[in-house]
Amino acid sequence: MEKNYLQECFQKDGIELPKYNTVQVGGSPHMPQWKSTVTLFNGQSFTGDISSKKKGAELSAACLALDHIQTEGIEIKPCDIPRAKPKIMFSKNRIKFKGKPDKNWNIFVDIENQELILNELCQSLPIENIYVYGYLSKSREHELMGNLDCDSRTTIIVAPTTRADGADIALTLGVGRMSVEDPDDGYIIVTCDHFGDALVDILQERGVDICTCRSLDEVVDRITSSQ
Repeated sequence: MEKNYLQECFQKDGIELPKYNTVQVGGSPHMPQWKSTVTLFNGQSFTGDISSKKKGAELSAACLALDHIQTEGIEIKPCDIPRAKPKIMFSKNRIKFKGKPDKNWNIFVDIENQELILNELCQSLPIENIYVYGYLSKSREHELMGNLDCDSRTTIIVAPTTRADGADIALTLGVGRMSVEDPDDGYIIVTCDHFGDALVDILQERGVDICTCRSLDEVVDRITSSQ
């Protein structure tokens, strides 16, 4: 899980993926011992604990790298992302949780009426177990995309329609599909439109853990209250 997530952190922005150097450090031919070092795009390296399996050794190294990213942050320079502006990929000022969220949380943001909160979510929430999906319609893509400053766990979905309710419909479909595929996850819809409340009523009848929020504070309260 951690190894996959570490890769996803860089893959979305087209940044060079982490490289693993895994070598045998002892044991016997039938019971070898392995140690792995993962090197990030900026040259930082992290060596994990010895493990009886290659995957275990690489997982240990990935955990160390993720822990460093979550606590210290990591800077992405203009040369690291083609055609991108400088930014801090992971902020040091994230809201501190006791441990990690108790389960995966999927946050669906109606960008067309909650544009600013998407950036606040990415800058403030811990990256572990929290995934953000932003929705907007094609007619407002050029207007809004330039204002977004998201991190790698964020997915932006542009609804291929110019209708006024295009983003709302696409968000509804996205929440419905994911709640069927991952019924044990938590779901938060960030919108000021009434369709969000209606969607929550319908999915709660099916036992889905879902709610609507209209501010960053409400999102944080909902996630922390479940811990």
